[in-house]
Amino acid sequence: MKRALGYAAKCLLLAAGYFGAVKGGLAFAVVHDFISLVWPAAGLALVALTLMGLRFFPALVAGGLAAYALHGLPLETAAAVASGNTLAALAGAWLLDRARDFDPSLGRVRDVFRLIFPIALGTPVIAATVGTASLLQAGLLDAESLTRAAITWWAGDAQGVLLFAPFAFAWIRRPQPDRRVAEALAHAALIALVLLFGTFVLEVYLGAEKTQLLASFALFPLAIWPAVRFPMREVATFNLALAVLCLGGAWLGIGPFVSERDLGSLVALHGLLGAVALTTLLLGALSNERRMVAAGLAESEARFRSLTSLSADWYWEQDEALRFTMLSPGFGAVHGFDASEYLGRRRWDIPHEDIDSARWAEHRRRVEAHEPFRDFLIVRRSADGQTHYGLTSGEPVFDERGRFRGYRGVGRDVTAQMVVESQLRESRELFARIFGNSPIPMMYRRLDDGVVTAVNDAWCRFFGLGRDEVVGRPVQDLPFNVDPQAARIVQARVSEAGEISDLELQVRVPNGGIRDILFSAQVVVVNGHASVISTNVDVTERNRAAAELAASRERFERLFRASPLPIAISGVDDGAVLDVNDAWTRAYGYAREEIQGRNFVALGLWVDLDARRKVREILRAGGALRNFECRWRRKSGEIADVLISADVVELGGERVMLSNGIDVTDQRRAEAALRETQARFAKIFQSSPVPVVISRFEDGRYLEVNDAWLAWSGHARDRTIGATSVDLGVWLTAADRTAFTQRLLAEAAVRNVETRMRKRSGEIADVLLSSEPIDLGGER
Repeated sequence: MKRALGYAAKCLLLAAGYFGAVKGGLAFAVVHDFISLVWPAAGLALVALTLMGLRFFPALVAGGLAAYALHGLPLETAAAVASGNTLAALAGAWLLDRARDFDPSLGRVRDVFRLIFPIALGTPVIAATVGTASLLQAGLLDAESLTRAAITWWAGDAQGVLLFAPFAFAWIRRPQPDRRVAEALAHAALIALVLLFGTFVLEVYLGAEKTQLLASFALFPLAIWPAVRFPMREVATFNLALAVLCLGGAWLGIGPFVSERDLGSLVALHGLLGAVALTTLLLGALSNERRMVAAGLAESEARFRSLTSLSADWYWEQDEALRFTMLSPGFGAVHGFDASEYLGRRRWDIPHEDIDSARWAEHRRRVEAHEPFRDFLIVRRSADGQTHYGLTSGEPVFDERGRFRGYRGVGRDVTAQMVVESQLRESRELFARIFGNSPIPMMYRRLDDGVVTAVNDAWCRFFGLGRDEVVGRPVQDLPFNVDPQAARIVQARVSEAGEISDLELQVRVPNGGIRDILFSAQVVVVNGHASVISTNVDVTERNRAAAELAASRERFERLFRASPLPIAISGVDDGAVLDVNDAWTRAYGYAREEIQGRNFVALGLWVDLDARRKVREILRAGGALRNFECRWRRKSGEIADVLISADVVELGGERVMLSNGIDVTDQRRAEAALRETQARFAKIFQSSPVPVVISRFEDGRYLEVNDAWLAWSGHARDRTIGATSVDLGVWLTAADRTAFTQRLLAEAAVRNVETRMRKRSGEIADVLLSSEPIDLGGER
């Protein structure tokens, strides 16, 4: 449905356009009311059916029928005339369609010929025959005027094709106007003005008839210039503009070609414009082809130069005396040498490296024998000491009589190639040294059959095999394979993937032991053959260390889980909890799932955030922390006194904090109670009116005495503390003190033992002595 509507819309537009073209042509009917020398409809119909397709011919029939009927032609006759015009357009479009390579842009002479002779001058015969016959049948044309009417009809249609078809074809192909279109229009206007003003001047002296003849001859050279200069679109535009100006002037009675609308003058002008159109179209096509050929030659020359520059860096010529007569600019650009140094000289007259060698002698023999040569290597050192390499080839040149005229040849700079080859040789030598001296066992073998071609010393030492035992044998048959099936799998994987990286295998070494290796292999091309270079890295110790590390980690995990100390593992920077053990969860009331991944601060564990900052600063500075006292909040909200010890360790490649937080809340409470008890004891001890001393059980040295004792004994405190009762002479005899001590050991406590003691003044006092052993600060 959509395609049908589109077709109908295009038909409607074409019919309307064709209707306007027919009405416009009928406005210039001079021979007959329905016959015109100006018939743009013929060109429009041909272009429409050629570009849109033959299936649009009903639109032409409809448009022509409406135009003729409205112009007063009977309906049957109008239908016949419209059908004849459409049939002529169909014939022309069909002929162009049969010419498969027809180019509507008319850029070639053969395209212009196809448009002019079979179509512009041929198919209008169909329209003229059908049209005049229809008018004759309708009684609108008498037999005497039939020939003149038919010729006029044919001329109008031919002129319409010659002027309007090229114009439409060219503009449809390139619709964007440019400066050259304006120049073509200006040239047409200039010609018209020249003819117009020339007529005013010449008619006074020559008369109208001679002036018209002279203008006809002058028109051709004036019209040839745009045909030669402009592309076909501008030529077609010029032709149409010139025709419009000349026909318009003739119709209005202005210019050299018409006098009071004389029919003969109009026909002459019509023929003249047709001849001009034929000439300019053909000349334009010829000029366009010439430009195309010139462009092709220029492109071919540029392509030749490009190919020459790709295949060679410079071109040279020598005369019959083998002296250089020409060197292209590429020589100096590549080598940096002055080409003038070579001109007029033979190649061996110029200093080159190794010029006295047999190679140069052979080259000189060949050129003196006028033989061609290929890729002769020339080496020359420039003033800055840099060596340049070039390959030159030459062909002898002979004239038509077979006389030798010299050489022509090309040269290529191969300095970079020679440098690369030198570096490649050095690289190969370096690789050979690396292969031979490498501490890593390495092997070369062929890819297709696995036969070993080379092994290095490290390989021989590692496997305990000599080269003669290995080279030339398939790798699958060598005795170091623990699992022969593994060797076949390796061969298959290398053949498919081209490489293997760090494949862990087991091999047998000289003492019969089994070693773990990382096997790597790469397919390389050596001397044109696919080979495999393989390396073996001994990882036995690494694997053993890895196993020990795994066991150590397992022991750590067990110790971590079973430890009675609350232990946590967290990030050093972000404090995120990685794990805690069971003792930690019991001590602080959190389940492991509640805190993993969370921060202790966000959890509300830290009561004092300044303390946490100090912990982080200490760890960052020293990496370890011991018995740092702080307060934590249990899940229940209870505040606990905690002693933190922590270390920064690496766990799984990441720096973490391993910490234990020991709850010392009960200990701190007990210590506080002890301090309180000791304070009360000290207060009672000092304020007692009874003399009291505290002495070490082992040696009897005084640790503390109260004021009552100092007042009673008369001794000073600083002389008493640290001294013994014997030193102070408190006991009358050492035997008395020994007896008292033995009784204290036997009875554990002594009450109210009467004895005698000496004061500092020497006074002897009778005293009742009571004593009891106690633990004080872990000491009796």
